[in-house]
Amino acid sequence: MISGAVALLLCVLAGCTSQSELRHAELLDIATLLPGVYDNRLQAEQEGMDGRVAHPAELLEVARVSVPVLGRLVFHVRERSAGDLHRVLSDRLWVFDSESGKQLVAQVNRFKDPAHWVARWAGDDADPELMRSLMPQDVTTLPGCNLAVVRAPGGFRADSGAAGCPASDATGAARLVQHWQFADGHLEFAELPPGQAPGAADWYRFMKLPGGGAG
Repeated sequence: MISGAVALLLCVLAGCTSQSELRHAELLDIATLLPGVYDNRLQAEQEGMDGRVAHPAELLEVARVSVPVLGRLVFHVRERSAGDLHRVLSDRLWVFDSESGKQLVAQVNRFKDPAHWVARWAGDDADPELMRSLMPQDVTTLPGCNLAVVRAPGGFRADSGAAGCPASDATGAARLVQHWQFADGHLEFAELPPGQAPGAADWYRFMKLPGGGAG
């Protein structure tokens, strides 16, 4: 399989300027970078020593799944408590695709019926083909705008605070802007009010575990 970096290099050498080809190369890179098991134990331990618990220790399991009706690149992301791995905090689907081949975007979805889908897909008798039967009506998109995804040194960054994105929801409550950063070996998140840039203390900082195990 051709990696995203190789695909991008070939595209540049060939002098191609097709935005769709560039987005395809980016999707290939993301498909390689993201899958794995992550935790933020080091961050939580450091904050504990500093006398603050801003980011509880959690475990993230990121696995690619095939759900063509949702998008070209889809990941199932399970969030667990690092102190009790049986305690599942959330199950979501991250969908990466391009808008008219020009802008790479990410969308976060949750299951309307998690017990039906997640338990059957992630249990001991898991069926890896189960997610293929998922339909758009089986999930709901988290409130807010899609995240615009762009290349960054060593990986990618994304945020949902694009111009034109409403600053509040239908009830008048302020929408939090999502910020992501990910590269080989780490994954970071922050959620802040519109117009506020994340500082060093705002990020959840997850590191990929060697071998993909929970340890």
